Parts: sequence; structure tokens; C-alpha cells
Amino acid sequence: MAKIFISEKELITEWLNKYKKECYEDIEALDLVENEIEELPLYFGNSFKMVKELYLSYNNLKYLPETIGNFKSLKMFECCDNKLEKLPEEVGNLKNLEYINISYNKLNELPESISNMESLTSLYCYENNLNSLPSSIGFLTSLEIISVYRNDIKFIPDSIGELSSLRELYLNNNSIDILPESIGYMTSLTLLNVGSNNISDIPESFGNLCELESLLLYENNIGTLPESIGNLSKLNSFDISDNVFNSLPDCLLNLTSLTWLELNDNKNMIEFPKILCKLSTLTYLSIINPSIEEIPDEIRELSQLKELKTVKNNDSNKKNIILF
Repeated sequence: MAKIFISEKELITEWLNKYKKECYEDIEALDLVENEIEELPLYFGNSFKMVKELYLSYNNLKYLPETIGNFKSLKMFECCDNKLEKLPEEVGNLKNLEYINISYNKLNELPESISNMESLTSLYCYENNLNSLPSSIGFLTSLEIISVYRNDIKFIPDSIGELSSLRELYLNNNSIDILPESIGYMTSLTLLNVGSNNISDIPESFGNLCELESLLLYENNIGTLPESIGNLSKLNSFDISDNVFNSLPDCLLNLTSLTWLELNDNKNMIEFPKILCKLSTLTYLSIINPSIEEIPDEIRELSQLKELKTVKNNDSNKKNIILF
């Protein structure tokens, strides 16, 4: 099986015209990266039906032809750093697709037809203009990774809870106000990043995320945590910086695997939470907050703690790093 790589910009038009009328079943990979391609011909998907890998990143594509859906054998598709504003519904015909990366474009939405991509395990669509995820996303039950950070997503459909195989979910740097209760049904999740949003409440169902190892809630409007957070026995990394906590709940004592904790810049927190002195598994603690003037001596009872970051002399520009 052949692989084709075109790197000469002046040859790309000539090359595409060459393959205009025939179907080449011996080609399994096409790499057309960084060729300043502005448009793909309509016949493009008809000539290379057996291609398994297609790389179109770093071009000037504004749309994909409908015949993109004819790449029935396609398993990997990269089309980053273009000018795509919309995907054709025909992408849903790519039922063998396992990996897609369409990041750094201008996409406003994903078509509902993506629900037909039954083999998809990895969806990367960060740095676009998405304002929601399609409700049909719940049909992608093979998905293991979704990365849609730095969009303008305001709404997460309840159907996301159907993604029982999902391991990593990146929703950070969006405009999300509310997380659906169904998010707690994704029991295979090991990493969840919902930092830099407008979230104020964490669903009680978070306690069902029994495999969760890393939870990032930084830069939101969260002031309380549900008691069920204490059920996350595998959680080892937790970031709740830049929120509105004034204290921490006792349920954190049940996080017996927690080694890394960040709670910087919670401006309502004017005293060092003494509960932190009882989190015996911590190796790293960062509580950089100019309102906190004193660190209790009990902190030295944390025998596993290797690094403590605080603010010295009530000056936010002076970080006090203590190595134990």
C-alpha cells in the first residue's frame, strides 16, 4: 500500500487534477499538510476511497466537499489550522473513523450526524467557535477523549452522560454556567477539566466518578462542594483555585489518594483552613492568597508534604515556597 506526501505548493493543483477521474485503491495515506490549499475538488473523496489516514492541516480550507463522506476506510483525520466554519453532514458516513482533530478552525457547531461515527475514540475540536455540543454526541459510546477547550460552549447536553467509555474530558475555557447531573454517569472518567468557565454549582452526581484521578475546577464561581466529592477515592490531583471558597468541607478528609492540591486566589478565604493539616497524603499544596497571614504549625505534621506555596508578608508578588 502506498503513502503520498506532497510538500511542494506549486505541485498541489497539478497533482489533484492528475487523480481527477480514477479511483486508486493502493493508497492508504494522504499527507497534504501546509500547501495553502483553499479548496478541495468535489471528486476528491471518490478517487481515494481506501485511504485510512488523511492529513489536511495548515491549509486555507473554508469547507470540505460532501464527498469527504466517501472515505469509508478512513481511520485518522487531521484538518487543524484551516478556516473551516462548518462540516458537511456527510462526515457522519465515516463509520470507521477512530481519531479526528479539527482544532484551530472557525467551527460554530458540529453536525448531528457525527453520532454515526460509531468507531470514534478521540475527538479534538479545541480553539474553535463552538457554542454547544450536539445532543447526538451521546451515541458515540466508543469515545475515550473529548477535547473542546477554548470555544464558546454554553450548553452541555444531558446525553453526554451516555459516554460510558470516556476517560478524559476537556471543557475548560468556555462559557459554561451549568453542568448536567448526567455528567456523573461517565464512570470511566479519569480526568475532568472544567476550569475557566462560569460554573457555580457542582452536581451531587460527581461522587459517582469512581475512577477520577484529576479534577480541575479553577477559575469559576464555586463556593461549596457536594459531600459526595468525598467518594472520589482515586482522586490524586485537585485544583479549585480562583473561586469563592471561604472554607473547605470535611468530606475532603475522605480523599485518601490526594497528593496535589491547589486553592490559590480564593479571595473569600481569609484564614488557612485547618482541615488541610489533616490531609496526610499531600505532597504538594499551593494556597497563594494574600488574605491569609498565618500558616498553622500543624502543617508540619504532613509527613508526605514536599512543597508548600503560600504568600509571604501579605504581598502577592512574594511567594513563600517551603520545601520539607
